[in-house]
Amino acid sequence: MQQPEENVLDECIYMKMSGSHFIILILYVDDILLACTNMSMLHDCKAFLAKRFDNDRFGRSLIHFGNRN
Repeated sequence: MQQPEENVLDECIYMKMSGSHFIILILYVDDILLACTNMSMLHDCKAFLAKRFDNDRFGRSLIHFGNRN
């Protein structure tokens, strides 16, 4: 799996690829939005963030893959 790439147009958007799967991390003020094509990558990213930051509250977004919760 390659290292996350910083978006050269927006320093708050990061993307990590693994084969045909990807995860995108978007930072906005004090919020993080994760979008992925593989749930394993999502769980790995959340575990990585929980270990390094003093916040284990990962709430849900209002819209998932175009469907409202």
